[in-house]
Amino acid sequence: METHREHNWYIENIAEFEQASSHGDFYCADFVYESVFRDDLEQAGYVHIRFAPEIGSRDLRRAMLVLAGQLSVRHPEPLTTRWALRFDQQITSRFHRDGGPDESYLLLGYEPSSVASEVFIADFSRAAAAENITPDAYLARYNLMIATDAERLSPYVTRLSGFDSRVPNLLVINNSASRLGVFHRAAVLVPLAGERRIINSVQIAPASLPGENLSPDDRKNFLVTEEISGP
Repeated sequence: METHREHNWYIENIAEFEQASSHGDFYCADFVYESVFRDDLEQAGYVHIRFAPEIGSRDLRRAMLVLAGQLSVRHPEPLTTRWALRFDQQITSRFHRDGGPDESYLLLGYEPSSVASEVFIADFSRAAAAENITPDAYLARYNLMIATDAERLSPYVTRLSGFDSRVPNLLVINNSASRLGVFHRAAVLVPLAGERRIINSVQIAPASLPGENLSPDDRKNFLVTEEISGP
Protein backbone atom coordinates (compact mmCIF):
# COMPACT_ATOMS: atom_id res chain seq x y z
CA MET A 1 0.00 0.00 0.00
CA GLU A 2 2.84 2.42 0.81
CA THR A 3 4.60 3.98 -2.19
CA HIS A 4 7.64 5.42 -0.38
CA ARG A 5 9.35 5.29 2.96
CA GLU A 6 7.56 7.07 5.76
CA HIS A 7 8.85 10.50 6.73
CA ASN A 8 9.07 10.37 10.51
CA TRP A 9 10.96 12.37 13.10
CA TYR A 10 10.98 11.41 16.77
CA ILE A 11 11.61 13.98 19.50
CA GLU A 12 12.01 12.14 22.76
CA ASN A 13 14.25 14.49 24.75
CA ILE A 14 12.27 17.41 26.15
CA ALA A 15 15.43 19.25 27.27
CA GLU A 16 16.78 19.21 23.74
CA PHE A 17 13.41 20.33 22.40
CA GLU A 18 13.23 23.24 24.84
CA GLN A 19 16.80 24.30 24.05
CA ALA A 20 16.06 24.37 20.34
CA SER A 21 12.81 26.28 20.80
CA SER A 22 14.33 28.84 23.17
CA HIS A 23 16.75 29.87 20.45
CA GLY A 24 13.91 30.48 18.03
CA ASP A 25 14.86 27.55 15.84
CA PHE A 26 13.49 24.07 15.24
CA TYR A 27 16.22 21.60 14.52
CA CYS A 28 14.29 19.44 12.08
CA ALA A 29 12.94 22.39 10.06
CA ASP A 30 15.22 21.67 7.10
CA PHE A 31 14.01 18.09 6.97
CA VAL A 32 10.37 19.20 7.23
CA TYR A 33 10.74 21.87 4.56
CA GLU A 34 12.39 19.53 2.07
CA SER A 35 9.79 16.83 2.62
CA VAL A 36 6.62 18.93 2.72
CA PHE A 37 7.40 21.87 0.39
CA ARG A 38 8.33 19.49 -2.38
CA ASP A 39 9.21 20.37 -5.95
CA ASP A 40 8.91 16.80 -7.21
CA LEU A 41 7.46 13.46 -6.18
CA GLU A 42 10.70 12.15 -4.71
CA GLN A 43 9.56 13.61 -1.38
CA ALA A 44 6.50 12.48 0.54
CA GLY A 45 4.59 15.76 0.95
CA TYR A 46 4.26 15.27 4.71
CA VAL A 47 6.30 14.71 7.89
CA HIS A 48 5.15 13.00 11.07
CA ILE A 49 6.79 14.07 14.34
CA ARG A 50 6.17 12.11 17.54
CA PHE A 51 7.04 13.86 20.79
CA ALA A 52 8.04 12.58 24.19
CA PRO A 53 5.02 11.92 26.46
CA GLU A 54 5.99 14.66 28.92
CA ILE A 55 5.67 17.45 26.35
CA GLY A 56 2.45 19.22 27.28
CA SER A 57 -0.27 20.91 25.28
CA ARG A 58 1.22 24.40 25.45
CA ASP A 59 4.67 23.11 24.52
CA LEU A 60 3.13 21.35 21.53
CA ARG A 61 1.35 24.50 20.39
CA ARG A 62 4.51 26.55 20.86
CA ALA A 63 6.45 24.03 18.77
CA MET A 64 3.87 24.33 16.01
CA LEU A 65 4.20 28.11 15.78
CA VAL A 66 7.99 28.01 16.06
CA LEU A 67 8.15 25.49 13.24
CA ALA A 68 5.69 27.51 11.14
CA GLY A 69 8.00 30.51 11.47
CA GLN A 70 11.06 28.48 10.55
CA LEU A 71 9.33 27.13 7.45
CA SER A 72 8.41 30.67 6.42
CA VAL A 73 12.02 31.88 6.43
CA ARG A 74 13.01 28.95 4.22
CA HIS A 75 10.29 29.69 1.66
CA PRO A 76 11.01 32.00 -1.30
CA GLU A 77 7.92 34.01 -0.39
CA PRO A 78 7.00 34.86 3.21
CA LEU A 79 4.27 32.67 4.69
CA THR A 80 1.54 33.97 6.96
CA THR A 81 -0.51 32.08 9.51
CA ARG A 82 -4.11 31.86 8.33
CA TRP A 83 -5.55 30.14 11.38
CA ALA A 84 -4.58 28.56 14.68
CA LEU A 85 -7.37 26.70 16.44
CA ARG A 86 -8.18 23.70 18.63
CA PHE A 87 -10.97 21.19 18.28
CA ASP A 88 -12.19 17.89 19.71
CA GLN A 89 -12.88 15.24 17.10
CA GLN A 90 -13.97 11.65 17.61
CA ILE A 91 -15.27 10.88 14.14
CA THR A 92 -13.61 9.05 11.28
CA SER A 93 -13.00 11.37 8.35
CA ARG A 94 -12.68 10.82 4.62
CA PHE A 95 -9.58 11.76 2.69
CA HIS A 96 -9.63 15.52 2.17
CA ARG A 97 -7.59 18.69 1.95
CA ASP A 98 -8.60 21.46 4.32
CA GLY A 99 -9.94 24.72 2.97
CA GLY A 100 -7.64 27.61 2.25
CA PRO A 101 -5.55 29.00 -0.59
CA ASP A 102 -4.43 26.90 -3.53
CA GLU A 103 -0.97 26.77 -1.95
CA SER A 104 -1.21 26.08 1.77
CA TYR A 105 0.36 23.90 4.44
CA LEU A 106 -1.04 22.39 7.63
CA LEU A 107 0.45 21.67 11.02
CA LEU A 108 -1.80 19.31 13.00
CA GLY A 109 -0.84 18.82 16.65
CA TYR A 110 -2.51 15.81 18.24
CA GLU A 111 -2.64 15.89 22.03
CA PRO A 112 -2.38 12.61 23.95
CA SER A 113 -5.70 10.81 24.12
CA SER A 114 -7.13 7.51 25.31
CA VAL A 115 -9.23 7.53 22.14
CA ALA A 116 -7.32 5.20 19.83
CA SER A 117 -6.95 6.46 16.27
CA GLU A 118 -4.96 6.01 13.09
CA VAL A 119 -3.88 8.63 10.56
CA PHE A 120 -3.45 8.16 6.82
CA ILE A 121 -1.96 10.14 3.94
CA ALA A 122 -3.11 9.78 0.31
CA ASP A 123 -0.80 11.25 -2.33
CA PHE A 124 -3.26 12.51 -4.94
CA SER A 125 -0.42 14.35 -6.71
CA ARG A 126 1.34 11.06 -7.32
CA ALA A 127 -1.97 9.57 -8.49
CA ALA A 128 -2.37 12.50 -10.88
CA ALA A 129 1.11 11.98 -12.30
CA ALA A 130 0.27 8.34 -12.99
CA GLU A 131 -2.61 9.58 -15.17
CA ASN A 132 -0.49 12.30 -16.80
CA ILE A 133 -2.66 15.10 -15.44
CA THR A 134 -1.98 17.93 -12.98
CA PRO A 135 -2.93 17.63 -9.30
CA ASP A 136 -5.66 20.28 -9.56
CA ALA A 137 -7.06 18.52 -12.64
CA TYR A 138 -7.18 15.31 -10.59
CA LEU A 139 -9.16 17.10 -7.87
CA ALA A 140 -11.61 18.42 -10.46
CA ARG A 141 -12.01 15.08 -12.19
CA TYR A 142 -12.63 12.78 -9.22
CA ASN A 143 -15.08 12.91 -6.32
CA LEU A 144 -14.01 10.99 -3.23
CA MET A 145 -17.64 10.61 -2.21
CA ILE A 146 -17.91 8.13 -5.10
CA ALA A 147 -16.49 4.74 -4.16
CA THR A 148 -14.84 4.03 -7.51
CA ASP A 149 -13.12 7.42 -7.49
CA ALA A 150 -11.90 6.91 -3.92
CA GLU A 151 -10.58 3.45 -4.82
CA ARG A 152 -8.22 5.02 -7.36
CA LEU A 153 -6.19 6.40 -4.46
CA SER A 154 -5.57 3.02 -2.83
CA PRO A 155 -2.06 2.51 -4.27
CA TYR A 156 -1.04 5.93 -2.97
CA VAL A 157 -2.20 5.59 0.65
CA THR A 158 0.21 5.46 3.61
CA ARG A 159 -0.81 4.58 7.16
CA LEU A 160 1.41 6.38 9.66
CA SER A 161 2.73 3.35 11.53
CA GLY A 162 4.60 5.56 14.01
CA PHE A 163 1.49 7.47 15.06
CA ASP A 164 0.65 6.81 18.73
CA SER A 165 -2.49 8.50 20.04
CA ARG A 166 -1.24 8.12 23.63
CA VAL A 167 1.56 10.69 23.12
CA PRO A 168 1.78 14.09 21.39
CA ASN A 169 2.08 13.94 17.60
CA LEU A 170 2.62 16.62 14.98
CA LEU A 171 1.74 16.08 11.34
CA VAL A 172 2.95 18.64 8.79
CA ILE A 173 1.13 18.36 5.46
CA ASN A 174 1.31 19.90 2.02
CA ASN A 175 -2.33 20.96 1.78
CA SER A 176 -1.98 22.55 -1.67
CA ALA A 177 -4.28 21.86 -4.59
CA SER A 178 -1.81 22.40 -7.42
CA ARG A 179 1.60 22.41 -5.72
CA LEU A 180 1.98 18.68 -5.14
CA GLY A 181 -0.35 18.40 -2.16
CA VAL A 182 -1.65 15.34 -0.33
CA PHE A 183 -4.91 14.30 1.33
CA HIS A 184 -5.16 13.24 4.96
CA ARG A 185 -7.72 11.45 7.07
CA ALA A 186 -8.12 9.96 10.53
CA ALA A 187 -9.82 6.76 11.62
CA VAL A 188 -11.15 6.74 15.18
CA LEU A 189 -11.13 3.10 16.23
CA VAL A 190 -13.44 3.28 19.26
CA PRO A 191 -15.05 6.60 20.28
CA LEU A 192 -15.14 7.03 24.06
CA ALA A 193 -17.88 9.04 25.74
CA GLY A 194 -16.49 11.52 28.23
CA GLU A 195 -13.00 11.50 26.68
CA ARG A 196 -11.39 14.01 24.37
CA ARG A 197 -9.27 13.77 21.23
CA ILE A 198 -7.90 17.30 20.89
CA ILE A 199 -6.26 18.45 17.68
CA ASN A 200 -4.48 21.78 17.27
CA SER A 201 -4.54 23.08 13.71
CA VAL A 202 -2.33 25.77 12.16
CA GLN A 203 -2.47 26.70 8.50
CA ILE A 204 0.21 28.73 6.71
CA ALA A 205 0.17 30.09 3.16
CA PRO A 206 2.03 32.62 1.00
CA ALA A 207 1.32 36.19 2.05
CA SER A 208 0.41 37.19 -1.51
CA LEU A 209 -2.56 34.84 -1.69
CA PRO A 210 -6.03 36.08 -0.68
CA GLY A 211 -7.47 35.33 2.73
CA GLU A 212 -7.38 36.61 6.28
CA ASN A 213 -4.31 36.27 8.48
CA LEU A 214 -4.20 35.34 12.15
CA SER A 215 -4.08 38.43 14.35
CA PRO A 216 -1.30 38.85 16.96
CA ASP A 217 -3.91 38.61 19.73
CA ASP A 218 -5.34 35.37 18.34
CA ARG A 219 -1.82 33.98 18.03
CA LYS A 220 -1.13 34.71 21.70
CA ASN A 221 -4.48 33.25 22.71
CA PHE A 222 -3.80 30.03 20.80
CA LEU A 223 -0.70 29.42 22.89
CA VAL A 224 -2.49 29.60 26.25
CA THR A 225 -6.20 28.97 25.77
CA GLU A 226 -7.94 25.95 27.24
CA GLU A 227 -10.96 26.43 25.00
CA ILE A 228 -11.70 24.00 22.19
CA SER A 229 -14.31 23.69 19.46
CA GLY A 230 -16.58 20.71 19.12
CA PRO A 231 -18.59 18.70 21.66
